[in-house]
Amino acid sequence: MLTCSLTVIIYTVVRDWPPHLAATCSGIRLADVLRDVAAMARQSDFWKMIVWYLTLPSQYFVFHGLWGAVYMGGTFGLSPSLIGNILAMGAVGFIAGTPLLTWISEKRLKSRRKAMILASLLACVSGAALSLGSASLSVPLLFVVSLGLGIAANGPCPVGYATGRERFGNRMVGSLSGILASSVFVGGALLQLISGALLSFAQQAGLSQPWTWAFAPLALLAAVSALAAWLLPETFVDKK
Repeated sequence: MLTCSLTVIIYTVVRDWPPHLAATCSGIRLADVLRDVAAMARQSDFWKMIVWYLTLPSQYFVFHGLWGAVYMGGTFGLSPSLIGNILAMGAVGFIAGTPLLTWISEKRLKSRRKAMILASLLACVSGAALSLGSASLSVPLLFVVSLGLGIAANGPCPVGYATGRERFGNRMVGSLSGILASSVFVGGALLQLISGALLSFAQQAGLSQPWTWAFAPLALLAAVSALAAWLLPETFVDKK
């Protein structure tokens, strides 16, 4: 209801300005958008960014969106309220990570690429802790892991969008952002299926630590995302 209300308000209140830019934007056709997408698809940096969005932000949907509560309740016997608090820490990281990683990128590292790599490494460590310590993590560590995955999932996304704008230009950034945002949900759906298949395999095979298998893709794909970010060019320019 809130989204629908905001949509109506935006449609009613917001106007294109200045007029000469509004006229330019109104002339964009679907064929132009498809041509831009085809032009981006011929460049390797486009696919590196898609790989990064497929393998990093999508991890939030696995632990916080699907398996986290089942895992913590079944393995440690935690109460629903405690499980909810642990998962809520991931939401805190999801929200606070955006200004945090943007500040780190802009003010401390002065680099888009390094901030994206940093987030990937945070997810890699958090995923590895879940996988390797699936039966022995303490409650404080579960809070830390949940927070780490939350920060890594959403914190660097605006940095990635800025990288796309700086790499491909303002004209293509709309199409690029739509594709990258869609990649997050596609990756999340696929990663949920993969982790579920690995969990079923481990349980049917009678393996002693089935959750180790279920969470292993988090660390592995985070490492892939770190490699994809490392291969991207640096686009940050210090405005000073």
